[in-house]
Amino acid sequence: MNSFIDFFNLYETQVVFRVLLAAIFGTLVGLEREHAHRPAGLRTHVLVCVGSCLVMLTAQFTYNYYHQFSPNMDIARLGAQVISGVGFLGAGTIIRDGSSVKGLTTAASVWAVACIGLATGIGFYLGTTVATIIIFIFLAYTRVSFDNNEATLTLTVDSENPKDTISAVQTELLKKSIKIDNFSVKALKNNVNKISFQVYIKDSTKHPEALNNIYSLPGVSSVDVNFKKTLKEE
Repeated sequence: MNSFIDFFNLYETQVVFRVLLAAIFGTLVGLEREHAHRPAGLRTHVLVCVGSCLVMLTAQFTYNYYHQFSPNMDIARLGAQVISGVGFLGAGTIIRDGSSVKGLTTAASVWAVACIGLATGIGFYLGTTVATIIIFIFLAYTRVSFDNNEATLTLTVDSENPKDTISAVQTELLKKSIKIDNFSVKALKNNVNKISFQVYIKDSTKHPEALNNIYSLPGVSSVDVNFKKTLKEE
């Protein structure tokens, strides 16, 4: 038993153990991102985690062998550069499409595995184990979305009395449990008006039928719906 403990405490054994452990932690997080088809997958997370671990081992090695020549040597300096420098990888996973942003969670996971790699490299096993488990659970079993199905329904109406059309549209929307927030009317020319409704569609399977019914209303020449893109965690 004592011989095993002595072997485990050898510097060379610790180096191998920490690098392998960082690879395992990076694999756990990377597999989940790979399964979710995110831009940064298994290989990216393993490389970041192992690389960060190596940086911390290098800092420790440098301190152990050269601190006598520079007593004020800062062992955390290399690690600090990793934490700030890994941001370029995270930025590469973020995709912006209008007001919709994707890839924020993957960018955060890349940064997190960098921190895990640094902590593993310095031998903080309890922290890295707990952090990896928590990160994996949240990535694998939570899907946060702030998409509230908010949309703008726009009609072009040729009618002397657009109030009748507004009332009929409201009736059709309420039949399909589509909530109306507000509406506005803009006169275009002659009796042609542009009517815009701000709506919330809970069941996306019902709105095509509602649109067809609205399009068949007297005086309605065009119907258009645009869903508001909101921030999503992916």
